[in-house]
Amino acid sequence: MDRRPRAYYIRKGAATLKDDRDLEERVIRDYLVERRAGRDVEATFQEILRGTPELKAWERNRYLGALGERVMEVVRRGDEQGQALRRVAQALRRPEAHEVLIRADLDFDRALRFLRLAEEHGVDYTFVDSPDFVGDIVVAVVSDRALD
Repeated sequence: MDRRPRAYYIRKGAATLKDDRDLEERVIRDYLVERRAGRDVEATFQEILRGTPELKAWERNRYLGALGERVMEVVRRGDEQGQALRRVAQALRRPEAHEVLIRADLDFDRALRFLRLAEEHGVDYTFVDSPDFVGDIVVAVVSDRALD
């Protein structure tokens, strides 16, 4: 089997580079220069290598994956159950309510109450989990667009 790098077949002139990674980067850069004709080649190249930068990642990690301007109501881990349910129910009555985000590490009985509340109001719910989440927010009622 031929052990040449995969990119060798794309552009043979670049095959003298010392490793596959350098070769692939050079091939991608050359392609972008040819295709983009003077547009911001370096930014596009970095986006290809690292992926599209996430907007407001710190905010999404705080609000269970939602943007802060879409959050209508939040419940924190230490909030009293009855008050929290009333606040969420009030938010779910608003026409802007689109989804209830429930943190997956919330205890089952408490999560089930918010889940049933969302179903009663005909609003979707999603269990979310990420090691990047910060803070003590365990439930968020969010809209599908930014709120005033």
